[in-house]
Amino acid sequence: MVADALTPAVIHVPHETQWGAGEGSVAPLLSAPQFPVVIVGAGACGLTAALMLQGLGVPSLLLERDDHPQGSSALSSGFVPAAGTLCQERQGIVDSQAQFIQDIVHKNHDQSPLHLVQAYVQAVPQAIDALETEHGVPWRVLDHFLYPGHSVHRMHAVPETSGEGLMARLMHAAQVAQDQVTILTSARVTQLYLDPDQRVVGLGYVRPDGSHEWVRAQAVLLASNGFGGNADLVAQHLPAMKHAVYAGHAGNDGSAVLWGQALGVKLLDMGAYQGHGSWQPELGLLMSWALMGQGGIQINQQGVRFHDESQGYSEASVGCWPNRAHALGACLTPLCLSWVWGFRSSNKRRHWAA
Repeated sequence: MVADALTPAVIHVPHETQWGAGEGSVAPLLSAPQFPVVIVGAGACGLTAALMLQGLGVPSLLLERDDHPQGSSALSSGFVPAAGTLCQERQGIVDSQAQFIQDIVHKNHDQSPLHLVQAYVQAVPQAIDALETEHGVPWRVLDHFLYPGHSVHRMHAVPETSGEGLMARLMHAAQVAQDQVTILTSARVTQLYLDPDQRVVGLGYVRPDGSHEWVRAQAVLLASNGFGGNADLVAQHLPAMKHAVYAGHAGNDGSAVLWGQALGVKLLDMGAYQGHGSWQPELGLLMSWALMGQGGIQINQQGVRFHDESQGYSEASVGCWPNRAHALGACLTPLCLSWVWGFRSSNKRRHWAA
């Protein structure tokens, strides 16, 4: 079920020094609690950001729209690619950030801004190592297969090898750090309060009973994922995928994008998306593309192989969509089945082998 998009409001207020008795638009903020940082969204991004801030001694508040933090992070495989981590070193894997950058640029045919690629490649191993050494999140590198485009084993996973497992580990770390990490669930942010310097100074959110609450902030981080759950935005920015099955979290309604537009920011790369050619709509789960790396192929109901699986799962979604009228399946070799049964998750083993 896709949630109806709620157009978020941007409310302009005077400088805090001019709030006075708090008349008009600033009235709700006067008695509101204040946090150094407020994070909208308590998925893997928001929780990791809060834990990194905690390591710096900065308290934060996470506002999560659902009654339990899950989001697309829990629906994913939970695998995180990174180069130069302590985990890779322990497993004797030789890698470098330069090699990772080269792999990314080659995989996407040099379409991504290099400065953003460099920022990601540099930041992710720092976060993974900090989550392990400071918050007890255990990692291991999956070294039985290479994901498409990667020349080195660098997919990091928690022992559960699932997005739900990763979220559970991050939530536990946040609970341990609850003196500086506050999580408020069932809080759907609907308002941003902006001062004349274009600085967000407060937020308004709605509770399940329809009541409104507010919070003041010195800084705000929008960690609310994308717009896949907003059919209108998908049709606008991804017309080729407007009829495709959306398998992400319904909460990805594009609120952050709409806020950005309301603030007058420039939108870039809105045509980029992650497709997945092995989503199983009948079961409502993801079949890991690692199976294809072990020799599996995809066939339609007629038993015809219709694309080159070695290109990757996003590319496969383009091939799968024209074949949507036919039942899709994967043909697994004995090596594939052996690999599946080696995975820890019994649910994954049962469904993948079905």
